[in-house]
Amino acid sequence: MTSTYIRLAAPLQSWATARVSGNIVHTESIPSRSALCGLIASSCGFNRNAWAEWIHEVDLTLRLDNAGTLVDDFHTIGPRNEDIEFQQRFWTLTTGKKWSKNGILTPDARAGTSIVNRTYLAHATFLAEISHPVQGERIYKALRNPVFTNYLGKKAFAPTFPFVLGKGPAGLLQTLPTCADNHFEGDTPDGTEGTVPLQLVDLDDSTQKYQRVWVRALPKDQWLEQIRKHLTL
Repeated sequence: MTSTYIRLAAPLQSWATARVSGNIVHTESIPSRSALCGLIASSCGFNRNAWAEWIHEVDLTLRLDNAGTLVDDFHTIGPRNEDIEFQQRFWTLTTGKKWSKNGILTPDARAGTSIVNRTYLAHATFLAEISHPVQGERIYKALRNPVFTNYLGKKAFAPTFPFVLGKGPAGLLQTLPTCADNHFEGDTPDGTEGTVPLQLVDLDDSTQKYQRVWVRALPKDQWLEQIRKHLTL
């Protein structure tokens, strides 16, 4: 079976967990299965809550080339005048009640400025293998030419080049080289020159057990050259 391989890398990524409250949102350390299914669905042009059933049947494997670091984002959100006007009209129209200042909708459900806390994943890099026995070619074409713009958890977090690495045989995440820019230089602790230990996780498995693999670490130009030898665009 042929698989599509994509690279999830950006200065910031956000794979949000369940909200702690209206104004506290944290990110997972790796992309979730549902997030990658959403990425595929949006690329294919499916609207929210209107995915084709086969989207849920894709096989997904993730490789952690660079785990990145968690960073805190602190900012404030205040209701704008035009938002207050719209909410006032909407409130009166739908409830028939007199407008109340307490009806202003902000992340913490208060009428004033909200303090918002979020965590993001900085400088992380993941490789994902996507497979489907019937829709594989459609997925590949959609990711290369998406209907809706691809982003990594938030619309502001566009993936860096290259995003779609190409298509090739299943199981290549165990052998595809990684970019040395993400790792330390020199020999690895076990003395295997030029290779680094990475983690694979099967997102189809609810236990998400990690498997260690050893792959070559190459300078970026050589890495891209080797990727092109293994995968076709």
